[in-house]
Amino acid sequence: VYIRESKRHKDRHIIMSADMLALCHQYNGYAGDRTWFYEYKSEPYVTQWMTAQFHHCWKLSGLSKHGNPRPYDLRHAFATRNLMSWIDHRNDVMSLLHYLSTYMGHSEITSTLYYVHLLPERMRNSAGVDWKQFSSIYGKEGV
Repeated sequence: VYIRESKRHKDRHIIMSADMLALCHQYNGYAGDRTWFYEYKSEPYVTQWMTAQFHHCWKLSGLSKHGNPRPYDLRHAFATRNLMSWIDHRNDVMSLLHYLSTYMGHSEITSTLYYVHLLPERMRNSAGVDWKQFSSIYGKEGV
């Protein structure tokens, strides 16, 4: 998916999995040939509207008993679950962080390193995280 002038007026490419692409093709069959992400009355959707739509979908999903997340929480969960999976599989987290950073559209690695210091204690004690390298990049406050 190509997105023009997203956050900070940057163009972005979003990678889509094969199953998500199949779901989009199925949706397109129902909805017909139309613009997928469109503006309302030639104006961008406001954050409040998007958040309200997210909460409406969350409620319809039946997951509402599990809290009241924000759309950003899905992004946070994606980052931390990837990090935890890498640690569980004894991967070199420091080498893989650049891939996660690029995938998430971060312009600086420090934005991605933010997620590392939020991991559960057992994860932070893993040999897969090089804390000296982490501190040299992120600063002492990140440890």
